[in-house]
Amino acid sequence: MKKKSDSSDASDGQCSEIGLLYMQLLFEVNEFVSIIESAEQNDFVLKYKVSHEYQLYYLIRAIQRSTVRLYDQYGSLSNNDDIKNNIKKLETKMNLLKKDNQFKWLAKALSKMAETCYLIGMFDRANYWWDELIEKFNNSKEYNDRIEVDEARWMKVFILIEQNKLEQAIEEMNNTLKSYFCYDLENQARLRYWQGWLYRKLGKQKNSKNSWIKLLKKYPNTFYGLTLAKKEKNLFLRAHYNDKNNILCSNCEQPSPYQQSLLKKWKLLLMIGEKKQVDYEIKEYFKL
Repeated sequence: MKKKSDSSDASDGQCSEIGLLYMQLLFEVNEFVSIIESAEQNDFVLKYKVSHEYQLYYLIRAIQRSTVRLYDQYGSLSNNDDIKNNIKKLETKMNLLKKDNQFKWLAKALSKMAETCYLIGMFDRANYWWDELIEKFNNSKEYNDRIEVDEARWMKVFILIEQNKLEQAIEEMNNTLKSYFCYDLENQARLRYWQGWLYRKLGKQKNSKNSWIKLLKKYPNTFYGLTLAKKEKNLFLRAHYNDKNNILCSNCEQPSPYQQSLLKKWKLLLMIGEKKQVDYEIKEYFKL
């Protein structure tokens, strides 16, 4: 019986851990030319027993980084054949990689492809690849895949804001909030902040206030919550207590012991009618 050669190991779905780590190391130290040359000669598969899928992934990533560098150098897609050739090559190789639905880094690969198109000003192609990502992984049970989907939805909104297509942006934003998966407080706060910003730009002040009050109630200690509190002092006070002496809503982040003591103190002051003192202490606490 003929012995199977070592060079064929990677084609059976096996992947050498040391080979993959070596390829990752080359990428981390920006050896993009080395990765491209070796991958195009199939060296990572033949010599280092890396699977074809991972070799293709890092080949794509190396071409992407090289393309962005060229764009940063020349500042334009026009009159630069290297960038145009790279884009054609990337599209071809990404279409090949996306056929493998079992590849565990596929969502990340689609995300990076969209990001590359965005960075070189190809917004239509960026949206195309983000749409591909959303369509393929919107119902994924993998946490990392869903995070990539969330970021894709946000970036589609952000591009519309950059293009001053605000009506389309708010529609996309509202759809995003309905299907958003991420539990990260900063990301949730970011969406609410920009939703309020969009409504304000569109002249819908009531909608804007509602969005921002939700942000201040649910995510007061995030970057966007603190930023908004400083900019919108009256809105902050309105969000956190009312005439019925209710300080903070039930959906707020869990306060620290120190914050709990402050809240207890403010509640007692409100109960005895010392609203001005509470106003003063809240402003001091948040440096409003």
